[in-house]
Amino acid sequence: MPAHHLSAKWRQVKTKRTRKTPATVAPKSVALPETVRQRLEQARREAIDFAALEYLYASVPPLRSVIDAHPPPHFLACDVFTVLVQAIVWQQVSARAAAKLWPRLVEVLETQVPGSIRRSMPHLYVNPGPLASIPDPALLRAAGIPQSRCAAIVEAARAFHAKPDLYHNWNDSIEDDEVVRRLCCLRGVGEWTAHMVLMFAMRRMNVLPVGDLGVRRGFAVVFDLKPDARREQGAAGRRSVLPSPDAVKKFASSAACGNGRFLTVVSYYMWRAAGADVLVPDGTLVPDLASTV
Repeated sequence: MPAHHLSAKWRQVKTKRTRKTPATVAPKSVALPETVRQRLEQARREAIDFAALEYLYASVPPLRSVIDAHPPPHFLACDVFTVLVQAIVWQQVSARAAAKLWPRLVEVLETQVPGSIRRSMPHLYVNPGPLASIPDPALLRAAGIPQSRCAAIVEAARAFHAKPDLYHNWNDSIEDDEVVRRLCCLRGVGEWTAHMVLMFAMRRMNVLPVGDLGVRRGFAVVFDLKPDARREQGAAGRRSVLPSPDAVKKFASSAACGNGRFLTVVSYYMWRAAGADVLVPDGTLVPDLASTV
């Protein structure tokens, strides 16, 4: 069976042959400039993303047309607390609505909570320390965010500020399930919010947010997954038209979906196939380009 490869527009990485040079004495260790370090980190991320795309393109035929039709995923390694705050803002709202709420919240924090926002171009960071000292979470209501989410943001700030080793100083050794467990102990933070942190802050490549309706809708569109006929009717007396979370999990681990590899990237393309806009961690809205052509 012939191998399938990404179309030419994805192949922007070229290799160059280099001559072997004799071994030399290693120079003294010198810290890399920040700009160089950022470029190397970006190259590393792009290599991982490219490997994921190439694997899924070859292994999952139904994904090929989706990959060809949409821009590549945009997962950056970002500050965990900042993305957690963004994910709380994004809860149960459309991407377009969230894209309006986020800059409003940033403006409120910059004007009302000095020191809570730090800008280091091109990134923006939310500092939990000043935010933790807010006496009344209702201060954030000026951004148009519901009271319950304002309280969740402030409580998360207090937890991150008081227990940085428990909530903030994470590295690659911490398991995804442990991240979800710790975050879900916070008020107003559920599995979906924790999954957004894993995907958009920690760049974990095997996250499947089955609680996201857009992801489940994408599986119905791309893989023709059907709703569970045994599922109980909803409050409106209508059966769900989407596959159940359990059905999506089971299918995602099968050979038909790449044997459960790179599920973060699969989830991204499920959003795209469902016609959903996607937010990236800096608050930028990435529209569904295919639907606007």
